Amino acid sequence: MCRRCVACERGDVTAMAADVQPFLAMAQQPNDADNSTPLPKGRRTKGPKREKTDEDFREGMRRLIRAYMRRAVVNDPTVLADMMKIRREFDEAIDEAARTLHDDKGFSWGVIGYEVGLHRDTARRRWTRQQSTRYRRQP
Repeated sequence: MCRRCVACERGDVTAMAADVQPFLAMAQQPNDADNSTPLPKGRRTKGPKREKTDEDFREGMRRLIRAYMRRAVVNDPTVLADMMKIRREFDEAIDEAARTLHDDKGFSWGVIGYEVGLHRDTARRRWTRQQSTRYRRQP
């Protein structure tokens, strides 16, 4: 039996405290990056998290779209049908984002149209709260 177990059995708190002291000292030391303890092969430490930008998300979306396109070319037309469903969902998300920017955030149709390359009136007609007939819902 180890010393700690004997101390536990006896209820000797001073012996237990002596066993715990080295661990408490290690826990209170700051964790420096200069710590030269080698990591197991193949394991890396995580660096500090950096904030994701809009460009990071945009590049990630582009990579996903290109990868899905390659998958559609290799597989069969059912993947192409899935891509069309995703396109509909993406268009609906764009429509909702434009309406939210105008209605909730207060951006004018002129500003929204300018950013997406449309005239103010075209943007207003496209994204006002009307039933969209661009795509019909599939049953």
